[in-house]
Amino acid sequence: MQHPQYPPTIVYGTEIPDLKLRWVRGTQIYFCRNNSNLRLTPEDFVEGTFEMGNLLGRLCAEHCAPHRGLKHQPCPAFVKSHKVGNEENEGLATVEMHPIPRWEECGGVRELLGVPQTREERFFLRAYLDDKYSDEAQWRDGLVEQWNASWREVPEGWAENSRRAKFDRMLWRTLRFPALIPQVWLNWLANASDEELKALDENPSRVDFLAFWRGRRSVVEIDGPSHYAHYDGTTYRVDERAYARNLKIERSLRRDGWGVMRIARVEVRDVMEDEAAAFLGAMALLRVLPFCASRRYPEPLSEADLGVPEIVPHAFAFDPDDIPF
Repeated sequence: MQHPQYPPTIVYGTEIPDLKLRWVRGTQIYFCRNNSNLRLTPEDFVEGTFEMGNLLGRLCAEHCAPHRGLKHQPCPAFVKSHKVGNEENEGLATVEMHPIPRWEECGGVRELLGVPQTREERFFLRAYLDDKYSDEAQWRDGLVEQWNASWREVPEGWAENSRRAKFDRMLWRTLRFPALIPQVWLNWLANASDEELKALDENPSRVDFLAFWRGRRSVVEIDGPSHYAHYDGTTYRVDERAYARNLKIERSLRRDGWGVMRIARVEVRDVMEDEAAAFLGAMALLRVLPFCASRRYPEPLSEADLGVPEIVPHAFAFDPDDIPF
């Protein structure tokens, strides 16, 4: 099967979806009543990359912004405190940022962190967010300084045109690293026939994470015992057939153009249980990923990217020594 470079729909979540999900003549057939789905177009990709800020910005707009109440309140994941302008310049004025985002305070990020099936997967996703966010701190801090110095020049509006919404969009657009999307369904047929089930047996139904970077598609799997053992209701026992099936699934992914990276669940667990080495251990885990943040951002970003025409980012290039990949 030949997949298009940009899939029209991504379905993710831990529930079995009520849908037919397969590739037919380059199109995805689906009808989804549960889980979540992203409908992607080429416009959602920057240089072949579906960015984390794109995904989290959508989730924030859906699950966080509608519940904040006050139109001047920016996303609490980023902002420690903020001030509102005077009567002549009403709207979001200066802001003070958290050194590290409090991700769970954003309803959208909280939704995403709730998708991983195991605590090890959740830890890995959270470590990825923290690590890549810090990679971009200098560039982001410069944008916030510009906002604080020139907020009066940003026109105030309502709802999506309010200063708060513009500021939110600006910050989400600074997360330029690949989106790590958890629990994605690649193949599933509702009410499948025996013949279809046999064909699907050597294809992945759901993967732990996927990401798109520079036109390449990658699957990241955190392998627990189910990948190489059989559970008899009490304990796992090593099973060659379970391992063989896992190898067949990996070959199927690679034939369909996916890069595959595997991490042992015990590797993640060891990092989680050693608080003293957690930060460095998480960075070591992330080094295995086949993608990283861009080493240089486009300069300047478009108005559509920032949503704030008056704020133009400074050029900023990473020092390669600062990148843990």
